Amino acid sequence: MRPLDSPATAVLWLLLGLALAAVSMWLLAVSVPERYAADRAFRTAPVCPAAARTGAADCLRRVEFVVSDVRLGRGKRGASIRARLTSPETGSLYAQFRNDGPVLDGQKDGDRVVGTLWRGDVVTIAAGGAEQPTVISPSRLSEASLGLALATGPSGLLLAFACGLRMRRRAEPRPTRGMRSLVRLAGWLTLASLLASGAVHHFGLPLWCLPVIWLPLAALCTGCEVVFTRRPPASRLR
Repeated sequence: MRPLDSPATAVLWLLLGLALAAVSMWLLAVSVPERYAADRAFRTAPVCPAAARTGAADCLRRVEFVVSDVRLGRGKRGASIRARLTSPETGSLYAQFRNDGPVLDGQKDGDRVVGTLWRGDVVTIAAGGAEQPTVISPSRLSEASLGLALATGPSGLLLAFACGLRMRRRAEPRPTRGMRSLVRLAGWLTLASLLASGAVHHFGLPLWCLPVIWLPLAALCTGCEVVFTRRPPASRLR
């Protein structure tokens, strides 16, 4: 069911577009600032003094853990990537990860890693000069929120606008080229946000790099779509 097939389907996709835009607004207004503040607090947190307790302290404590029960994803979609970390200070706990590496995939039962505890949670593990964040690392959470906001907001607004035009011109049997172009552009902008999020995640870039990478990609997608739409239909088939 394509968004512009009929005015009836346009209503459904219009509601979906508005819902996506609302999610984006909530993320930008609430979730992203909260998680960015947590990320900033984590990056500026001091090292815990030796006398500090291991509990939910707002400082960084590095603890040596013994690794066991390593579960790797090995490229499987949706696989649970985790390991049990044990130390005399914390006892045994499970840490979950988004990727196999660069640390976890080199560990086997009995190996030792250095974990960073912040506010009572293990946020990174390190071994052999490499460091790997867990799924609850503040930097990863803020990155995910901003990436989702970029993926849903612009695309949702474009989709809603295109469907609104289709409903306004419901007497016409087919949507215009401009309407179809807006729907395609919504998809391209979603892809641009995924590429930008992937680049930030892969290279470990700071959060502000995400919109910096996304904006040129979005501009490129918009320019290409404008050029494609303005070309005469016959020239596209050559």
